Amino acid sequence: MKYASGQAIAMLPWFFVAHYWASHSQHYPADGFSFPYQICIGVGMFVYAILGLWVLRKVLLRYFDDRSVAILLLILVIGTNYLNYSSIDQAMTHNTLFLIYALLLYVCNIFYQNPTFYFASLLGLLCGLAALIRPTEIISVLIPLLFGIVYFRQFGERLKFIQQHYLKVIVFSVSVMVVVGIQILYWKTITGEYLVYSYQKEGFSWLHPHIQDYLLSYRCGWWRFCPMMILPFAGLLLFYRRRIHTYMIYMFILLAFYIVTAWDVWDYGGTAGRAMVQYYPLLLFPLGALVEWIRKQKIGLKCSGFR
Repeated sequence: MKYASGQAIAMLPWFFVAHYWASHSQHYPADGFSFPYQICIGVGMFVYAILGLWVLRKVLLRYFDDRSVAILLLILVIGTNYLNYSSIDQAMTHNTLFLIYALLLYVCNIFYQNPTFYFASLLGLLCGLAALIRPTEIISVLIPLLFGIVYFRQFGERLKFIQQHYLKVIVFSVSVMVVVGIQILYWKTITGEYLVYSYQKEGFSWLHPHIQDYLLSYRCGWWRFCPMMILPFAGLLLFYRRRIHTYMIYMFILLAFYIVTAWDVWDYGGTAGRAMVQYYPLLLFPLGALVEWIRKQKIGLKCSGFR
């Protein structure tokens, strides 16, 4: 199997419901493909999409006022390709990862206020599941590592925090490996090898990322077909003033964008740059800075009643 097993695990509860339905039906075969499976997977992934928005709203309300958060969610749902990957192509990995990243931000807030073993393990399970869905999502570990760092001097403070709570760091690491180990066991069972590069000839052009093609081409064109997502990058110019997880946001977004554009199959099989959808929870932070700046300038949104 070319793809990692994380999405199948995320679908498992809905598969069980469908399998029970089909197994007790005289009309549908219990083959994994008939109507009960299609409808249950579709509904289940849509539930994940709604949960992702709900969790993200709770996260954003910690940093932006309610009206700004409403604008952000409206832009996200109506103005971006998130709408497609939450309600039409929802069985793909993007809204599942969207939910995971929203949960990571939410749990990080709790962990750094109350650093317990439970929340350390939960963070590890979330990062592990993200990597199990798409191996490149191992970069998700940057979120708990850099969360809350605003000034450079805080890197030293974070290092002391890690030293003070080293047992929780071990629990976090073990939790990541337990989840990632599911894929390793699968590979060992199927191929006899613990590590397998299942993408074969597909790979990365690290020295020549396909930035222009990914952003502007007719074949993919994230910004061409989804121009609303230009705004978060414009918001990065204002975001540093807000002093909200500055290093985490800048480093994660730039690294994620670099990895996405370095992949040789840069169109990802379709238009509108779907590979960035799961990172929208983080991109809404600089977009939020831009929205609040516009509201303070009283430009453009007065006619909509947003002051």
